[in-house]
Amino acid sequence: MESKAAPQVRLDPSALGQLACPACLGALRAHADHVLCAACGRIYPVMDGIPVLIAERAQRPDGSVAP
Repeated sequence: MESKAAPQVRLDPSALGQLACPACLGALRAHADHVLCAACGRIYPVMDGIPVLIAERAQRPDGSVAP
């Protein structure tokens, strides 16, 4: 049985450098299937290659949904 690897986020680094966390304005870093804020740790999902930068839909590193 084959296991499916998590899809890789393929964001243009220059475009990602112009985006910021909507909650704290921290820098964002692309990971396997999400975008992570380096400052506050919020995790934003990537849908169809587009980061969903809505603070209310973010997750905190502990797994809870950010307020």
